[in-house]
Amino acid sequence: MKQGAFWIVWGLIFILAAALRLNDLDVRPMHGDEANQAVKAELLLEDGVYIYDPHEHHGPTLYYAARIVQGVLGIHSAADTTKWSYRIVPVLFSLGILLLLLAMRKQLGYAATCWATLFIGVSHAHVYYSRYFIQESLLLFFILLAIYAGFVYLQKPGALRAILFGCALGLIHATKETSVLIYAAMGVGFFCFITLALYHDRKVFYWPMATPVNRTELERSFLQRVILPLKAQIPLLIMGFAIIIIVLFSAFFTHLRGPLDAFLTYISYTERAEGMGSVANHDKPWFYYFQILGWYMRPHSPFVWTEATFLILGLFGMVWGLMRNTTDVEIEHTIQWHRFFTGFALTLTLLYTLIPYKTPWNLLTFYLPVLILAGLVMAEVGHRFIKGGGASRILYGLLILLVVAGTAHHARQTYLGTTTYRADVRNPYVYAHTATALENKLVALIEDCTALHKDGHAMRIDLMKPNGDYWPLPWYLRKHTQVGYWVKPPPEITADIIITDNATRDYVLGEVGNRYKVLNHSLRPEVNLYTFIENDLWEAYIETRR
Repeated sequence: MKQGAFWIVWGLIFILAAALRLNDLDVRPMHGDEANQAVKAELLLEDGVYIYDPHEHHGPTLYYAARIVQGVLGIHSAADTTKWSYRIVPVLFSLGILLLLLAMRKQLGYAATCWATLFIGVSHAHVYYSRYFIQESLLLFFILLAIYAGFVYLQKPGALRAILFGCALGLIHATKETSVLIYAAMGVGFFCFITLALYHDRKVFYWPMATPVNRTELERSFLQRVILPLKAQIPLLIMGFAIIIIVLFSAFFTHLRGPLDAFLTYISYTERAEGMGSVANHDKPWFYYFQILGWYMRPHSPFVWTEATFLILGLFGMVWGLMRNTTDVEIEHTIQWHRFFTGFALTLTLLYTLIPYKTPWNLLTFYLPVLILAGLVMAEVGHRFIKGGGASRILYGLLILLVVAGTAHHARQTYLGTTTYRADVRNPYVYAHTATALENKLVALIEDCTALHKDGHAMRIDLMKPNGDYWPLPWYLRKHTQVGYWVKPPPEITADIIITDNATRDYVLGEVGNRYKVLNHSLRPEVNLYTFIENDLWEAYIETRR
């Protein structure tokens, strides 16, 4: 692909990807996990306080990134935050992934870069969760950043590059505790890269040299240029890693236990991976991720949700990456990337498949290299077919038409999944999601009552749930200054608005008698709430509706 055509095609793909991510960004109701993260970020925003919790919330990068973005937007209090101001953070990092692919265009090849950008840009899974205020988009960005930094180091080892590579690895751990799985997969990918590169059955090899050399010269060159400097610069790499861990987990040296907790956290996360305790609700069969990626249809669903085109190409890319051989100079430089991503993707896929604990956003970690492999396959197959001329070119043209048609179908589903079905349980990526009615009815009702109450946002509101499962209401009630959260009913029940669940409803009814109007609301599918509104306040509200 010529450079002029590349920039036009890649630019159009990027615009499409950005449009899918930014469209109606603030319409979907806040998921409980988003609200939980947002409240944590608000402590940093308003009080400048961050304390790493080794049991929940993951690492600090999301909160510091949000703090920077809120500052740029001129937001300095929780009351001024919006869904958009939080969700734009993962969107920016998701688009940053595409920019990293652009930076890697010479290593991947221009055609492969365009294909990979297209597949990641319109993937339903990637687009849907890039619009969630959770860690996944940041994690993917730092993974790709570390891979790029590592290969830049291999091409020209140096002290500064070793430190930057270590920093990139540290940012992965400072984002999410699953970093240990990612490091292991990177190690396998690098092993595939080295062993298949140095010992494959062929006489000529081209990475990363500009001219061909024989195997003996290559091994000597690789040892001198990469392995020996790496051995000497490992302390610098560790230093870069440690800088990130110490600075971020200690909240810039204000919470000195944080870096220790960053590693002690694996005690609790081992229990999660084994499906122990309450997290057993997230236990899924080994094929769960393949089901929602390949063929997902719930009762009354309008169609089958699928990303089969990308999945098939990616799986084919894995097989081809391990088996194929070439002496074609024009695509030789992409082989090592292909092999690295094959080992990386296979390892992560296996690990995430075997771990019982599964949530749909976790698939993004192994699905990213799968989509990059899909892009590499399309480019490399295209190169071979075009060189073949005649019938081969016709076959490749038909393949392109088939893949573009499949991509267009997936893009349409992505659009519907982020608009019409943004919170619909028939969408495979809608997982334990907040009911739309919670925002449209209950939250709207509370705000209307607030406007009528003499104390305004100082009106008393009590939430009573034995298990503390009232998210995302704490975020929606962020402007209210007198909100009580109770795991058991308070001694006196006198709040203007009381919100309970099935476990506490009857007790509250017995205590308040007929002094409150009782309404039924949905928190999320199969989880109901009961809202008690003091009679005078209810009457004032009804009067505004007459």
